[in-house]
Amino acid sequence: MAMTTSEQGEDAAGGERRVALCHYHIFKNSGTSFDELLAENFPGEPVAFDGPYPFSVFVQDELLKVIRNHPKATAFTSHQVRLPVPAALDIEVLPVVFLRHPLLRVRSVYEYLRRRERGSGLRRLFRFAVRSTYTSRDEERASELSFPDWVREALDGQRPIGNLSNAQTQLLGGVYGRRSLMRVRPAAAGGVEADLAQALRNLAAVELLARTEYYQQDVASFSDRLAARGIAFSYRERRPANTTARDLDKPLSERLERMSESLGDELYERLAAVNRDDLALYRRVCERLDGAVPDAVA
Repeated sequence: MAMTTSEQGEDAAGGERRVALCHYHIFKNSGTSFDELLAENFPGEPVAFDGPYPFSVFVQDELLKVIRNHPKATAFTSHQVRLPVPAALDIEVLPVVFLRHPLLRVRSVYEYLRRRERGSGLRRLFRFAVRSTYTSRDEERASELSFPDWVREALDGQRPIGNLSNAQTQLLGGVYGRRSLMRVRPAAAGGVEADLAQALRNLAAVELLARTEYYQQDVASFSDRLAARGIAFSYRERRPANTTARDLDKPLSERLERMSESLGDELYERLAAVNRDDLALYRRVCERLDGAVPDAVA
């Protein structure tokens, strides 16, 4: 159960900063599962907030305003906040970020859009979040095409490629007060060029870092880290929420092998080529958390 603000420490006037936990929710990166875990630990929370438009972004000062407007809350979550974290004398923001293998993430997004367009119960969930990174055309075509054809159409330039190329680096490469630098190039030229160096700098400051493929292992480590900040947080294994993958229990290498078989070698390599930055980001996170890079992504 969450500690109150008074238990965590006095406000800035008393010389101690309030600690606020903020989940930087990336679509299809275990975000719903973690938000449910936050709700278990902090009754009535997390405070969820997003802007009125799919393209809305909360820069650092706006995040601080949200936190100050909820003085008794500990946990916050948003799809539209961006790193790096805010700097303030009265508040310390502890960011939570989940990474996912970029090719498996593309597959998960396809399955989500396909099911939603076909009218399943998922349709009502996170519409703003999807539209912030995926267009209505992506959604429509997911219901009409096989996964290989859906990927090929984007890589061939018949749909915007930005949604399938280095999406996580785009979201994590922000600088203080504005969005990340990026430019869209054709797939043959490497796809989206994002600010990998800035994304790596931002993630270096994220203490609560986890991966979708190793969710239980990574999130279980949060308890001790948060206890050191005076926040009680317990983890228990639970069924993943809002998931489209049927093979979450399989090793990463096996899941990637199946995906390669589904796409074929040529298309798989093309998709990997336009996700070089995301793959580099994922390798760096694996090295940091495990001390080594899995053979499947080395």
